[in-house]
Amino acid sequence: MLAAIDVSDMHCSNCAARIETALRAVPGVDALFVNPARRQVLVEHAPDIDPSLFLTALRAIGFHPSLPSTGDHSKPQRESLMRIGIAGVAMLQTMIGMLLLHSGAMNGIEGADAQLLAYVSLAFTIPVVTYAAVPFYLSAWRSVSKRPRLPGMDVPVALAEVPMAFNQDMKAIIPGERISSAFLLYALGAFKRNLFEKVGRSAHGTMTLMSTEISSFAIPLPDRKTQDEIATAIETVETKLSHHRRKHATLSALFRTLLHQLMTAQLRVHDLELDGILEQAVQETDAP
Repeated sequence: MLAAIDVSDMHCSNCAARIETALRAVPGVDALFVNPARRQVLVEHAPDIDPSLFLTALRAIGFHPSLPSTGDHSKPQRESLMRIGIAGVAMLQTMIGMLLLHSGAMNGIEGADAQLLAYVSLAFTIPVVTYAAVPFYLSAWRSVSKRPRLPGMDVPVALAEVPMAFNQDMKAIIPGERISSAFLLYALGAFKRNLFEKVGRSAHGTMTLMSTEISSFAIPLPDRKTQDEIATAIETVETKLSHHRRKHATLSALFRTLLHQLMTAQLRVHDLELDGILEQAVQETDAP
């Protein structure tokens, strides 16, 4: 016979391994299939075995199994969908707020507006940490508080959830009135090799650039008028460079097309109006 069991608090491969080990220890189990994605277990067992034995075995290791409900969605499934929906909406709103905040920092956003965006992002983050992530906290606590104490993947997630959500390893440089944001961008790009030399390794192994290193990093700083002139000159060169790159890409594609058509006899040499084709290609490149 085949029994289906829902395990709403199965979140990872470690959970699946623990569930499989516990169920295989139950007498009468012939085969089983654990699906962490659907949080479901299929058990093939002898006809005289009561499926409640499987539920008891899983409860003994800290899970909360149940037999599938007759409705479209069981209560745990509805709760999971609700948590995922809230997390998804909050994530999008928070990312939009952070993008506006960091892009505004480069273009002179007002202090009050920046503070408002930060508080709005914080407001959307709170329900994710306090509601959507609750299953991770509960599962992590159960894995370390009940025997056998085998910490699963939810433990590091739960431990890192709050500091990662509220204090990501990101830094924003907000220039003051004496510094042009465009000049600062180009200056950091020019001296990026020196800046990268100050990158160190954090306690958990990832590369990081400390705020103290950024604040002490020195760059040449002319007067504001000279900064604007330098930034304008570099922007002009970048615009022309981008234009010539587009023209080069267009002409390269045209060359490959004409070469193919000529070599496959799709186009005859005496039918080739090269001047007109080149002029049209250049006009398309020059178009805004």
